[in-house]
Amino acid sequence: MTAGACGTTGTPTGAPSGKPVVGGTATFAEAPGSPPNYIFPLDALQYFNTTDINQFQNLMWRPLYFFGQGDNVVLNQQLSLAEPPVYSNGDRKVTIHLKAVHWSDGK
Repeated sequence: MTAGACGTTGTPTGAPSGKPVVGGTATFAEAPGSPPNYIFPLDALQYFNTTDINQFQNLMWRPLYFFGQGDNVVLNQQLSLAEPPVYSNGDRKVTIHLKAVHWSDGK
């Protein structure tokens, strides 16, 4: 049996919980025998593998919508970067309003 974990600091909305640190080390666990080989998941499949997507994509680019609260597959509005979509024009138009989010340095 293999277990892996990684940790972050901050609240679920990404706000910092402490003082910014210059430098430092980011540490994460990876599955045996499947190290990441490409950190930019927005490219053709021949350049990366599914391990790269599973380990890096959500860490580098947060999705607009997070799903899951407890054991329910529902929209998690607290973790999502956007408000729920608004459908109009006979469900042919979708409007997405982004929440006001900031980097850890406040920008």
